[in-house]
Amino acid sequence: MTPYRQTQHIISQVYLKQFGFKDNTGKNWISVWELGSEYTDNKSIKSFLAEENIFDLPFKNLKERRKFEELNGDIETYYPKIISDLNNGQKLSEKSKANLISIIINLLCRTKSFRNQIDFLLQSDKRDYFLNEITNYHGPFRNQLKHSLTRFRLDDQVNLVLFSVWYYFCKKLTSSNFDYVILKDFSNRGWITSDNPVVIKDNINEVTLLAQETEIFFPISPKYLFYLDHMDYNRSRSLRVKGQELTQSSDDLHRYFTDIIWRNAEQYVIFPNYIEKTKLSKT
Repeated sequence: MTPYRQTQHIISQVYLKQFGFKDNTGKNWISVWELGSEYTDNKSIKSFLAEENIFDLPFKNLKERRKFEELNGDIETYYPKIISDLNNGQKLSEKSKANLISIIINLLCRTKSFRNQIDFLLQSDKRDYFLNEITNYHGPFRNQLKHSLTRFRLDDQVNLVLFSVWYYFCKKLTSSNFDYVILKDFSNRGWITSDNPVVIKDNINEVTLLAQETEIFFPISPKYLFYLDHMDYNRSRSLRVKGQELTQSSDDLHRYFTDIIWRNAEQYVIFPNYIEKTKLSKT
């Protein structure tokens, strides 16, 4: 029986475990720095950024209420296979690429800043344009979905439209208009991540969610960073070595992307491995 109260994680535990470590009892932890704090800290992955029923849909049937979480559980099962393929130096198959992008967009849809942006668009005078854009791939069901939203309170509409936002991003980013490269970390420094792990530059403005100027950065694990951009700019292709999609980061690139990931954090920076409690400068 599905429990009415369910602890749901803003950042997937499967994802966090890539950056975590185990204590002598087998419990999973991550090393973090909370913005503005004087010291780093270690947090239990099980309780980190966990909230009750935050992604529930406004339906009476509990199984229907948990559709977003159920879909997340299904898609994140592909994550270990993606990591394994990269560790073996394999090029991502079209299926693995699609699964990785779906995982990335799922994480994006879970973060508070992005959800706040979606909520803002739903309550703004750009609502109709926004809904037209994200339902662009729904075919004959497009108007039906937009009309069905009016049956629910504005506060409940964010979780409902996340499915369409997720599908919209996945369709756009797996098209031939976008290209990507995966960068290995430099000199075993590891890639950091955060509680806002998907960095999207130059995307959301008053008229569109994705633009030709859009760049996406995502730390897949401490070892790998996903970078995607539009073919009109195609910096991703210029980052490749001998045309390979899996390539080694340079010192400068590692510093550049690390700085962007750090500044994208909402509340927590997450380190690529265990660190003892350390005092950090606030500057």
